[in-house]
Amino acid sequence: MPTRLLVAILFASLLGGGSLSLPLHAQSGSATSPSDTVWVGSWEGTLHVSGTELRVVLHLDRTDSGLTGTMDSPDQGASGIPLDDIIATGDSLTLAVPSIAGRYAGVRTAPDTVQGTWIQGGIEPDLTLARTDTPSQVSRPQQPKAPFPYATEDVTFPTATERHTLAGTFSHPEASAPVPAVVLVSGSGPHTRTGETAGHETLTVLADYLTRQGIAVLRYDERGQGESESTLRGATTPMLADDVRGALTYLEDRPEVDAERIGIVGHSEGGLIAGYLGARYPDLVDLLVLLGSPGVAGDAVLSDQLAASAERAGAEGPRVDAQLETQQRVFDIVKQDADSTTIARELRTLITETSGVRQGDRVDREIRGLLDPWFRFFVRYDPASDLQQLTQPVLALLGEHDQQVRPNLNAEPLESALRTAPTSTYDVVVLSELNHIFQNADTGAPSEYAQIEETIAPEVLDRTATWILEPSSDE
Repeated sequence: MPTRLLVAILFASLLGGGSLSLPLHAQSGSATSPSDTVWVGSWEGTLHVSGTELRVVLHLDRTDSGLTGTMDSPDQGASGIPLDDIIATGDSLTLAVPSIAGRYAGVRTAPDTVQGTWIQGGIEPDLTLARTDTPSQVSRPQQPKAPFPYATEDVTFPTATERHTLAGTFSHPEASAPVPAVVLVSGSGPHTRTGETAGHETLTVLADYLTRQGIAVLRYDERGQGESESTLRGATTPMLADDVRGALTYLEDRPEVDAERIGIVGHSEGGLIAGYLGARYPDLVDLLVLLGSPGVAGDAVLSDQLAASAERAGAEGPRVDAQLETQQRVFDIVKQDADSTTIARELRTLITETSGVRQGDRVDREIRGLLDPWFRFFVRYDPASDLQQLTQPVLALLGEHDQQVRPNLNAEPLESALRTAPTSTYDVVVLSELNHIFQNADTGAPSEYAQIEETIAPEVLDRTATWILEPSSDE
């Protein structure tokens, strides 16, 4: 989900939630020195930050211009992050990681050991590095590998209203008759057709499994991402739903697709989009699968995320209560129908009252973020109003350990809304031990996502495919 809703730890936020993928290339380093050669190779250590362990791997090499290198963060699914300002003087080593505003300073205390400090974001944890011939790598065993037993095609299609062009991948079984088809819709924030989250290509894995089961799949680069036109700036959930409507219309015209069996598989905000479209275009949407999708309004989801974060940190008492109260006051202001100027003024007053700070770039950035059209729609939108209108079969899956859309808050409202809907076929299931992106997890904390090798639990893949393929009583 939600990149926008992701509760990030230090490294995850600075590395873009693990989605950073930079090319391996050398950066200018220190002047050439005979002592440089002792640093050449791979060095690995573990950062301990806010109760989380993050492996760090430095790859150093020597050129005529000095030391060069890259850094990997296997637990964040990131690799090839360029290093700069690498300076080796005797047994001392310093370097910078410009893309994440990080630095490292260490001293070689043994031929294969460096003791030092990582400096980033106002904290300075210790980081001891050891030379290794087998550095840790990101393992993603479910990542599909060619050759594939189905056809794939790069495609483009226009969106429903704004008519900008989106690019995607259409995969379908080599079948003699038309087959069911779905559009895959990722959670909030910028995503390409891979659906990369914390180093996991979630949509790639899901599309591969569904297509192998006999289902055609369209996944796409969101507006302004990859090869798609336009921009996410200023785009609200209804505008993004319009993009999905264009994808559904595209599927209707494909000869490989059974036009009477076209649906949406939406994760998190993608599930909100599925319900939004299903209620408004029942002739276009034939079935829905909601994965980790909220059943309550956005302000309640975000308040619950703050409560979950406090619980994980072991925080409780008046301070947490005050934070929750302040956050709700922010939501109440943002949810007003007033103009942006009035809302900005009220927000500034609240910030001054609660923090004592009235002016400054940080305050201005906070207010701009709270006035973002996407955010203002999200905190006000209650999905129950659309879920109650659905006539199509609906499968809603939640993870027991989900810390972003927690089942204790969302399962019953989903069930209640669908119970009153015209549909006679629906199921709301809480799956044990799964997190928000449907991995088997210990705690469900977002900081675990990249550390887990599994991309999507097999049970989720199987339930999704079965729901799409089985005829329903609503037909």
